Amino acid sequence: MSGQGHAALVLVHGGWLTGACWKPVLPHLSTTCLTPDLPGRAGRPADLTTLTIGDLARAVADDIDAAGLDHVVLVGHSLAGVVIPQVASLLPHRIRRLVFLSATVPREGTSALDGFPPLIRAAMRRRLRSGLSPRPARVLARWSPSHLVEDAAGPLLEPVSRTGLPAVPRTYIRLRRDRALPITAQQRQITHLGDTDITDLDCGHLAMYEQPARLASLLDHLTARKEPVHE
Repeated sequence: MSGQGHAALVLVHGGWLTGACWKPVLPHLSTTCLTPDLPGRAGRPADLTTLTIGDLARAVADDIDAAGLDHVVLVGHSLAGVVIPQVASLLPHRIRRLVFLSATVPREGTSALDGFPPLIRAAMRRRLRSGLSPRPARVLARWSPSHLVEDAAGPLLEPVSRTGLPAVPRTYIRLRRDRALPITAQQRQITHLGDTDITDLDCGHLAMYEQPARLASLLDHLTARKEPVHE
């Protein structure tokens, strides 16, 4: 169990990926770390056509419980930006900081898909009608073909609410060469979070593959920061 003042990292993967996407980062970390698989992956079977953001959040919270982690820096990459606020709401006294890694943070009451450009949004809606989200062909596949899976459409389409999000420190890590979520789009996500620290990495969307050592160093630094305990 993580002791007082010694936070653990919980790294939550984004859409179409698995917890294995964090493997390049792990050898560089000096912090206790958990990399859960979200539901619908091989290690956590689920019906993709019915999954909600709440289902994903509860799975992460269950893994934190099972690991006995009392003090957590919770990191969400890409689409996990809609998941980690709900995890924090489920475990408000355990989360010491939320870290959004080039993450999707929709405006309150809108969905992740609503933030896409209109033409892409229309094309995506046609692809998502089955309740499934097919594996992407380009940006992610370039780096992680063996870790790519079919995903649930629900979390892309579901309006988000951050009501009940505890008042914990927040950091947004911008990825300056991200083509999946360009820097201007990342900046829009930040405006939906309120008071948020911002830091940058000079790489594309999959920082865990492109800059694993630098990402690990940054995450270790954030975990070592002394944060107030919210009772």
